[in-house]
Amino acid sequence: MDVFRALRALAAPGARLATYSAATAVRAGLAAAGWDVAPGPRVGAKAQGTLAAAGAAALAHVAGFDLRTARRLERRAQALAPAGGVGSLRTSS
Repeated sequence: MDVFRALRALAAPGARLATYSAATAVRAGLAAAGWDVAPGPRVGAKAQGTLAAAGAAALAHVAGFDLRTARRLERRAQALAPAGGVGSLRTSS
């Protein structure tokens, strides 16, 4: 979490990062640190990775999470984040 927060503090508006991880803990941690989070493209044999951006506009071209996944990530991110510090989770609907 501290690394995600430090990166977010240093990120210019519109900055993006990508990871091969699709773990709930990683996605929720990014959102809790203030990143806007969306599913990423397939990475190797994995079904998908994760994209994060400093501003939702940088993810406008990306399909979002299904509603069930977005709700689960939102709950985890809220539990991790300081008050009001959660980024957005892009949904497909």
